[in-house]
Amino acid sequence: MDLKKKIGVITFHFPLNYGALLQTFALYKYLQNQGHDVEIINYCPPQHMAKYDFYQKPQSLKNLLYYLIKSVFIFKYISKKKKFKTFRQTYLNESDLFLEGGEIVYEYEIVLTGSDQVFNLKDGKVRLPYFQPFIKASHQRKVAYAPSFGTNIFSRELEKTIKKYIKDFDLISCREPDGTSFLQSLTTLEVKHVVDPVFLLSIAEWESYSAERMISDDYIFVYDLNGKKPLIDIAKLNKKHEKIVLLSNDPIARLRREYNDVDVFIESAGVEEFLSLIRFSKGVVTDSFHGVAFSFILEIPLLTFIALEEVGSRIKTFLTVVGRDDLLVTKLDIRKGDAIFQCVKRNEILEEWIKRSKQFLEKLSDG
Repeated sequence: MDLKKKIGVITFHFPLNYGALLQTFALYKYLQNQGHDVEIINYCPPQHMAKYDFYQKPQSLKNLLYYLIKSVFIFKYISKKKKFKTFRQTYLNESDLFLEGGEIVYEYEIVLTGSDQVFNLKDGKVRLPYFQPFIKASHQRKVAYAPSFGTNIFSRELEKTIKKYIKDFDLISCREPDGTSFLQSLTTLEVKHVVDPVFLLSIAEWESYSAERMISDDYIFVYDLNGKKPLIDIAKLNKKHEKIVLLSNDPIARLRREYNDVDVFIESAGVEEFLSLIRFSKGVVTDSFHGVAFSFILEIPLLTFIALEEVGSRIKTFLTVVGRDDLLVTKLDIRKGDAIFQCVKRNEILEEWIKRSKQFLEKLSDG
C-alpha cells in the first residue's frame, strides 16, 4: 500500500515574521521527510499582508513624522523582505496564487490547515479558507494541525460558527489546551493538543539551516517584539564580558534611548541568520514564543518576559506544560536582580508531547 499522500498545506506562510515562516517550513519539511508530496497553498490575503508593509496609512501628524524618520531604514526592510522571499523560494513548493473565494483544487488527497492563529476569526471572511469551506471529493480528507484561536474566550456565537466550519474535518488538533478543550466540545472526533511545528524537527536539522556564526565575540541575544527596556535590563543583569545583540520588531530601535546599552543592532536578518543568532549566543532574552521555542530546541540558556498579555499567554502556557515556569521574569524580579539565566533542555515532558504530535501526523498515511 502506498502511504505517500499529496498534501496541500494552508497556513500563514507569507508574513515578514520569523515564527510564521519557520513554523510553515517545519511542518512542510517534516511531512516531506515522512515521504509525502507536499505543497503550500499560496493563500496571501491582501488585508493580512498589508499589516507587514513598511508604511501604513498615517493616523496623525505624529504618525507621519514617525514614518519620515523610519524611512532612513527602508533599505534594511527591503533587504529582510528579499531574504524571506529567497528562503520561501528555496525551501517551499508553493502553489499558484490562491484567491479568497476560490475553490481549493482537488488534486490534494489531504488539505491540511497548519499552525498559527488561522482559526482566529477577528478578520472575518479573510480567514475562512483556513476552515476549508469546500465540498470534499471522495478521495480527500480535511486535517488541522496546531491551529490557534488567539484567545481563550469562546462565545456562544463563536461556538456555533466553529462547529459549522469543522463538521467535516477528519482529523483535528490544536496548539493550546483551551482551544483543544473548546474544539473537543464541538466534535465527536478526538482533538489532540500538539506542539508548534518547529518542535517536529531535530536539533541537527535546525542547525543545518542556520547561517554561520555572525558575531565573533561572546554575546547575549535579545529578540524583542514588544518588551523594549525590560529585556535590555535582563540582559544587563546577566552580562559579564558579553556584548548585547538586539534583533527588534522596532525599525528605529537604534534611535531609542531604551536601547542605549545595546552593543550590536541586527536590522535585516533572514531566517538562517535568526537561527544563527540564537544558536551561537551565550543566552537568549525574549518576549517571543518562537524565541523561547528555539532556545529549547537548541538548548540555549533563556529568560523570557511577558510584554503583552495577549501575546505572552502562549509562552506561559508552553512553559507551564513543560514545567519550566522558572524561566518567566517579572518586573519585580528585574528590580531585585533575580533574573539570572537558566539552562533549558528538551525534557521528558516535551519529548513525550512531541512524540504524541508525530503520532497524530502519522495518521495522514492511513486510508
